[in-house]
Amino acid sequence: FLLESLLKMSLKAQLMTSLMTPLGLSGATTAGYILFYTGYSKKTKSLQLSQNLLDVFLLRKSFGHTLVELNKALSLSGLTTLLISCLPSSVMPLSVDDRKDLWNKSLYILLGHTAYSTIKYYGSNHIPRITDGLFSNPISNLMKKETRVKGVKQTSLILGTLSQAALITNKFDYKPELKYLTMLSAVIGGTAHFYTMELDYKWVLQVRPYAYLPFPICAVAAAACARSYLTDSPL
Repeated sequence: FLLESLLKMSLKAQLMTSLMTPLGLSGATTAGYILFYTGYSKKTKSLQLSQNLLDVFLLRKSFGHTLVELNKALSLSGLTTLLISCLPSSVMPLSVDDRKDLWNKSLYILLGHTAYSTIKYYGSNHIPRITDGLFSNPISNLMKKETRVKGVKQTSLILGTLSQAALITNKFDYKPELKYLTMLSAVIGGTAHFYTMELDYKWVLQVRPYAYLPFPICAVAAAACARSYLTDSPL
């Protein structure tokens, strides 16, 4: 019995250690969204793991449906991984190298999300054509009921573009305070992009429950980045 208990404790310790690596954190985050976001049914408002996950991974609906669902889950995983990399050491004790690794994993996931979404949605309400005024008059469009959806999506695209620019810029060697500023910009911009992209014309957030996870993490990460920027101190 003692040997069995020690073995279980050892396995748990090894599991926790592996989860606290960049790969473990990124993998666990992605798995969480696939299980609890992709596996959630908006129709029944409950988890339908076997049905929804088999639909996605066995292509039971269509290849397009599978790509759309995986794109959503991976975009949330990329955003959450970014936020985790910016949490204070008191919450997430990570080394500088681990934070950089998480940041890079987030960047690559989100660049993939951007590429797929651009190909899939360009010319739709999500991403208007350049000839239709992709970034023209977003504030004016937000104020008018008949163009509000377009204005919200324009705002979301601007925020997403700024966030990814900050993600990429942060990879260069700048002064620490500038790095914290780009981290803060990516954290707030990325979360705001997700929020505005999922708003409908009634200003109601249309997401599954597990997709609310980034918001509290964003609040803690943004506060940590702001403190580090203002005080020139590490996370």
